[in-house]
Amino acid sequence: MLNDDTSYVPTLAVRPSEMNGLEYLPSKTKSRMLPCFLLAPWANSKTLDRALERIHRAFPNRKFFLDIDLDYNFSNLEIESQIEFAKLQDLRKSGLHWVEFIECSDWIIPCVQTRGQTENEIRNQIERIRKLGRTFCMRIERSRFPSNLDEVVAAFKVGGTADFAIILEGGWARDPLTLEAWFTGVIQGSLREFGQNVPIVVSSTSMPKNFSSIEGVELFPYGSRVLFDNISRRWANLFRLVYGDWGSTRPRERPSFATCPLPRIDYPIDDALCIARSKKNEWDYKDAAVEIVNCTCRWDGKLGVWGEEMIQKTAINSHFGIDTPQKNVASRVNIHLHLQAWHGAPDIRGMDFDEDWVD
Repeated sequence: MLNDDTSYVPTLAVRPSEMNGLEYLPSKTKSRMLPCFLLAPWANSKTLDRALERIHRAFPNRKFFLDIDLDYNFSNLEIESQIEFAKLQDLRKSGLHWVEFIECSDWIIPCVQTRGQTENEIRNQIERIRKLGRTFCMRIERSRFPSNLDEVVAAFKVGGTADFAIILEGGWARDPLTLEAWFTGVIQGSLREFGQNVPIVVSSTSMPKNFSSIEGVELFPYGSRVLFDNISRRWANLFRLVYGDWGSTRPRERPSFATCPLPRIDYPIDDALCIARSKKNEWDYKDAAVEIVNCTCRWDGKLGVWGEEMIQKTAINSHFGIDTPQKNVASRVNIHLHLQAWHGAPDIRGMDFDEDWVD
């Protein structure tokens, strides 16, 4: 499930930008991560299977965690995919619909659905998953902290085998360091007896929600990495902790009627995000890309990944690179996932990531 080479568990909503950014990663990078995808209907597809097809295309022939995206906003419950998605959230009969759905792909490591379930109902769901020969996951969201956590933990303890992982999801925070007490409380309290036997993923995101104040090139540090390092220093000798974040994105929010955002280029570095945008100087995507490539925000240029190549192309001619907000996000996600998967590894600049890119 989480082997010694797995250094990173990104949480990714099944949206075009995230899937494109992931798809164009080198195979070597994908081998160092085990994503947790949040299932939701894909665009206007007729069936929910289309979302799984997109995951498999972006992350082919590899295991991945799968959970239900409870932040998804239903738009038309007459569409078959949304009807099917709503059905998955019906946890009567111990999540039978969910277990039946995950049977369709051997690559899925399912997150057990525990909302409002009794210990026996959770145990029944786990037993069905084990009969499929699957490992599985306990995912705890801070924003939906389970009132039945004692029942959840008791159910996962049954069986005597450590065939599961735990994802502690802190979600979005302006400063993830404010979440340290929450993570510490859950790890030290309810999860303490699992010890080193079960890997615990510590996940959060601080991706900015508003960019209107940015004028020029600004640097936004990643609080999630500092948060993980702080927790690891305290508990790494007692627990097997793994870094997680949202791949430089954040959870879905309610649809808004905001105007199209100004052209912007986002460039992740190992511990922060460089953002180039100027309303005053009316920068287009090419202007912003030129500022990123030429500025002092630690532009690398030697990562050998698709996202960085897209920024370089944009600095020459945006028609061949980034010319929409969606392409900017996909490029950012691609670079961020690559850097975080290799965090702490020897210098990866110049490493052979030779693969055929598909533009």
